[in-house]
Amino acid sequence: MKRFKTSEYFEDIKTRELYKEFQKGSIPLIYADAKLFFDLPEKILTPADDDDTHLSRLSGGVDSVKSSIVIVNPYFVPDEKIMQKIKELRQEGIEIYILTNSLAANDAIPVYAEYAKFHKALLKLGVHLYEVKPHAVEYIFKSHTYTKLKSPKTSLHAKSMIIDEEDFIIGSFNLDPRSDKLNTEVIAYIESKKLSTLERKLFNYFIEPENAYELSLEKAPSQLCVATCVPKDDLQVV
Repeated sequence: MKRFKTSEYFEDIKTRELYKEFQKGSIPLIYADAKLFFDLPEKILTPADDDDTHLSRLSGGVDSVKSSIVIVNPYFVPDEKIMQKIKELRQEGIEIYILTNSLAANDAIPVYAEYAKFHKALLKLGVHLYEVKPHAVEYIFKSHTYTKLKSPKTSLHAKSMIIDEEDFIIGSFNLDPRSDKLNTEVIAYIESKKLSTLERKLFNYFIEPENAYELSLEKAPSQLCVATCVPKDDLQVV
């Protein structure tokens, strides 16, 4: 631990206003009831289709959603199970908002390539789909100096959900098959309308046009030609 306390990274953290305010106790804290869910260590030794040790089997919060669910996830790869759940929620009139990394902001290109296969299906279901731009929230970087990069690339890494703007979920769980079946993950389920409201405001800021792309289905113009012309009635993601 000593070497981390004297590291360049920690020295930089100590210059930040957030650190100073936290040390002074001037940041107002939100107190709420919470539950912790985690994969059992035995998960790594059990067959992938045996979910007795998996936290993903504990889907009570999502199953009880009444109006909306907001998802922030950097490595979003919806398998058949996730797509079926999204379809069921949409059939019940639940609004679904998803923020993930764009191709330019992603540090795992194969993950994006797999997720991109679901663009049209998600949009046709009526999911609100957003992708973080590589230069989102640039104003944060302008007041700092960086030795390795002149302009750091923004890349989403948070994993969270907001259920009905009443409950907030945060943890290490990516919505992909690897987190579901292989990795050991942990999440906190926090019952707090106040925290959920703050997180929704932050989400709304991040999906502003200067920070994120909003995906949609539009008819392709007839003059669009690359190798071959795109038929007029085809749908494309833009």
